[in-house]
Amino acid sequence: MTINVHGVSEMTLQVRDLDEAEKWYTDNLDMPVSTRDLENGMVWLKAGEWTRIGLWLPGEREFGDRPGVHVHFALRVDKSELPGIKEQLESKGLTVEGPVKWPGKEHSIYIRDPNGHLIEFFDYLPEKDTPQYAEQKAKYGDD
Repeated sequence: MTINVHGVSEMTLQVRDLDEAEKWYTDNLDMPVSTRDLENGMVWLKAGEWTRIGLWLPGEREFGDRPGVHVHFALRVDKSELPGIKEQLESKGLTVEGPVKWPGKEHSIYIRDPNGHLIEFFDYLPEKDTPQYAEQKAKYGDD
């Protein structure tokens, strides 16, 4: 049997202050809140159609879960939108690193949240032997 992973459903980040973290993600990254569970010290945000990002206060949860103390994660964005995203983040007073051009023609920009988590905006191109790559190449060319 082959395990067919369809993407990431959720991940959790450790934060010092739930209100501050929620406000930062909703104001700066336009991520809507899907669930607030203040009794258990967590807020869940929507990151795209299928992914949730949990903002958790320190401490263990069910199944021994603990949020990540230092996390680097990448958010998939369209190549055509990356310059506008950089401009929008800078207009909100955030420090943006990049763009970085990767050998596979992809580009990234980076910011940090108030808890030190590194957030990458990545115009990841699917593997070159897929129909999606051919569509991306036809749309954007080799650069």
